[in-house]
Amino acid sequence: MSDGKKQDEEKYRLLAEHSQDGMFLATGYKLVYANNALLRILGAHSFEELKEKNMLTLLEKEDAQRIKKDVRKALKGELLERVYEVKATRLDGVPIFISLSMKKVEYAGKPHALGVVRDITARKKTEENLRKSEELFRSVVEHSHGGVLIVDDAHRFVYANDEFCRLLGYSPEELIGRDFREFLDEESREFVADRYLRRQRGEEIPSRYEFTVVAKNGEKRHVEISSATITDSEGNVRTVAQLLDITERKRAEKMQSSAYKISEAVHSTQDFKELLRSIHHIIDELMPAKNFIALYDEDTETFSLPYFVDEYDTSVDPSNLRYGMTGHVLQTGHSILADKKKIFELREKEGIKRIGHDAVCWLGVPLKIRDATIGVLAVQSYTEGMSYTERDREMLEFV
Repeated sequence: MSDGKKQDEEKYRLLAEHSQDGMFLATGYKLVYANNALLRILGAHSFEELKEKNMLTLLEKEDAQRIKKDVRKALKGELLERVYEVKATRLDGVPIFISLSMKKVEYAGKPHALGVVRDITARKKTEENLRKSEELFRSVVEHSHGGVLIVDDAHRFVYANDEFCRLLGYSPEELIGRDFREFLDEESREFVADRYLRRQRGEEIPSRYEFTVVAKNGEKRHVEISSATITDSEGNVRTVAQLLDITERKRAEKMQSSAYKISEAVHSTQDFKELLRSIHHIIDELMPAKNFIALYDEDTETFSLPYFVDEYDTSVDPSNLRYGMTGHVLQTGHSILADKKKIFELREKEGIKRIGHDAVCWLGVPLKIRDATIGVLAVQSYTEGMSYTERDREMLEFV
């Protein structure tokens, strides 16, 4: 061997011996050379100890077969350099993860495999811990009692958990990629969008506030949002928010407020008709209230209408009320919530007569003093799609 070649070989050996990566040279499956870093990584005390081993036996069977097949191809020049990340077992029995890359080289006039091995156990543990943390986070988010969502800087949904989807009545696939402003009512849209943009610009604004969303079925829900702006690993600005459905809380607050207002009106209003007008306005804040109040006189067995507001009928003969829905509420002492179909059924089964224009939805509750029913408070809707609900019934009964 010429002096030049000896110097080159010595230089490469020096580099290999001081490398932090394990390096080896093999022909077939027989080691010709291994540096100190490889001995350390694989737990070998000497090259002779490692030389006795077929390195593929240190790998899991499936990985060993795959690499063995690729080595054959590489030695024939059919395969380019490839990197494997596999699980291995050191000579002392300790499991590790390694990164293994090999390529074909010529050494001493024969084809050899030149390999580089890195211990990536720490990285794999970090990745596994991160994966577990992500799974834990996802589990917590998915089982949260509040809606959780992430939107990008173009207002589009990036993520929505199950509770948020349930709140709106959409599947995740129906939400992802859509503008979150589509699901706000008109009053909330500008308000929320303005806060969103100001937060994206880094302005200091309250992170918790209330607004109204519109579900797939058209129902409006009051929500309280708490949000924060983050930057993801790729530098994209995201807004992460948690929503709590506060519809029932807001409804309870309204009911309490209405009851208080009615109580105040009773004590402060001298004129009876003015009192009824005040009660109508208070109810109108809770629900669409084209309503009337019918009082019943037991002695004369007749109704009177001290207050009447209707979209179509300017007046109704009180004497007819006892034969209609109003009379049925008085007779049973129970409230009635009826859509068109229910109204028709009551007419067919109970002999209830049609009084005035047909309503799309009718809701009546008994007015009681102690256990005695003295009249009926009724509201009705003539607009398709605008119906009363069980919650409206509860509100009217409460008030």
